[in-house]
Amino acid sequence: MRRRLGLSVSTIFVSITPALLATACGGRVESIGTTDMQLVPLTEVTRAVTACAPGAAHRNACCTRGPNTTSQCGLYPAAPFHPCEPDWTTYPDPSTCCDLTDPSHPCGAPPAQPPPLPSGQCTYGCPPGWYATSPITLTSGSCCESPSSGGGSSPTACFGWGPPGNATPSSTCDYICPAGWQSLTPSAADVCCRTLDAGVECFSQATGPVGGATTVSVPSSSPPQGPACAGGPGGGCSCSATTQGHSYAMTCSGSSSAQTCTCTVDGVTIATGTSLDCTSSSAASIWTNTCQFQ
Repeated sequence: MRRRLGLSVSTIFVSITPALLATACGGRVESIGTTDMQLVPLTEVTRAVTACAPGAAHRNACCTRGPNTTSQCGLYPAAPFHPCEPDWTTYPDPSTCCDLTDPSHPCGAPPAQPPPLPSGQCTYGCPPGWYATSPITLTSGSCCESPSSGGGSSPTACFGWGPPGNATPSSTCDYICPAGWQSLTPSAADVCCRTLDAGVECFSQATGPVGGATTVSVPSSSPPQGPACAGGPGGGCSCSATTQGHSYAMTCSGSSSAQTCTCTVDGVTIATGTSLDCTSSSAASIWTNTCQFQ
């Protein structure tokens, strides 16, 4: 089961200056609505998503992500389809449905008997509170838990799906945006946006995360120092170590000027990085600095 994190705050208001959305939905640069974001517990965003009535969509929940970013999510109460900042991820708020034609109408709970979902599939990459550590596709990917408030930078749990290294390009959403709306970017195919005279509105059509594999807990004990390392083909390198029943590995491959290094725990990617020259003699420093195995 995936762990769910709660924030230590119940309701906080913060003021955020909207980023310019120059490339979104026709090139408008201003955002619609108030800049007052209301932070909400992460658990309110991680509940199951059901369909809204025709002509309505879930209000946006904007969440932070990343290995060095504290998990938090927020809503814009006065502007349900307010675009999320570029460094925040757009998720559907499972508890609320709002009128797409006129978002100023009061929002309400999803229908007690929700309509069936459209044919096909539409998912987001990692769940709220998690960040991607490898490319997200329908066939493979991996996510790690962002630190909770007051936590450290190291992930406490990760999960993955599909064969390692299987990054065949595939969209995670094949739903068509409503008339007048368009997909934000290929990497966020679930997010639909439109441009109005007042600015930009966006919402997510996603029904949940794409991955569904078992969570792998990252051991709290440090892996042993001085792992077994060797040079690889083309100047790459690899290291491995096993302790307390857990397997740690690092592999760097590619040309000497652009090597990609992947760090795994029990076969699940927890970090990636680059190296200009990874050899058997320099691998130990990458093991420590990139993978933070020390």
